[in-house]
Amino acid sequence: MAEKLRQAIIDGVYSPGQKLPSGQELAAELGVAVGTVRSALDLLREDGVVETHHGRGSFVLDRPESSAERGTPDELALIRSELAEINRRLASLEERLDAADR
Repeated sequence: MAEKLRQAIIDGVYSPGQKLPSGQELAAELGVAVGTVRSALDLLREDGVVETHHGRGSFVLDRPESSAERGTPDELALIRSELAEINRRLASLEERLDAADR
């Protein structure tokens, strides 16, 4: 559901700054439960695609990334692996600095 909404935003169905239909309206449009729409909007908020203002609704943020711009699962796995290695090296350096200070 989140990917359907994300793609609609990327395709220009909903423009940056535009208010999205209510959860009930989206649920009716897409033939899903309101809870499913809420979960999808939560994911889109976490990804920085939409923002929600209590009592006003959810709005599209500027230029959400397409799936291609976010990276493939393999690319993300490689980045995570590289970050883990950087963290390991940093921890090692911190240990050496602590030992040198003693």
